[in-house]
Amino acid sequence: MIEELIKQAKAMLLFTKDSIVYVERELGETLVKQLDPDCLVKAITDTDFTSEWFLDSRCTVHKIKRNQGKTVTVASIKPSAQVLNFKSFTLELILPGTVMVCKQPDLWLYAYKGHLGIQSRLYNFPLPNIDANHKVCWGSVISSLNQFQSPFNLYLKFISSEFNQDYVNNKSRTSPGNVLIQLKKISQSQAKFYPEDDLIRANLVLKDLC
Repeated sequence: MIEELIKQAKAMLLFTKDSIVYVERELGETLVKQLDPDCLVKAITDTDFTSEWFLDSRCTVHKIKRNQGKTVTVASIKPSAQVLNFKSFTLELILPGTVMVCKQPDLWLYAYKGHLGIQSRLYNFPLPNIDANHKVCWGSVISSLNQFQSPFNLYLKFISSEFNQDYVNNKSRTSPGNVLIQLKKISQSQAKFYPEDDLIRANLVLKDLC
């Protein structure tokens, strides 16, 4: 996977014994620049860094680390149109921006508003089958997760699965007892964005997940 990331990278930082080198590739040309370590440290502390060095460009990776022998990935997806399947009906609507924490096969989902930065507040994701700790309840879908899945593929597995009415409360300000009522209204209105004022705070910011 590292080789694939290097091939797709638009830019890289190379740390040698005595210096830091910035390499950028664009339109067939390569730019190489030596960086001052103090300037690099200042730039990193002043800026929210995200990366598109993931195999699927629809998913932005924010942090990858090893925890108790497993890889933990924090990633995000911008607001997107999705079709949600239920036993007796389907809903088509725009879901809010999504932050994912993935530790195979476990997946935690949060919503965010506006531009995502390291201090962005997180919110309860407005879908059923996500428990009070923001963890996806896979149900019978877990049997199809017996091999490695990227965070984005795990998200798609969840979104495309059949939802029920488990964990429908505390996901909507308008319909706190059952988020499905609000989801049906949004779908019927054909809204072009998810009403972010309806989201309920999770008392976390992105930095807390890292």
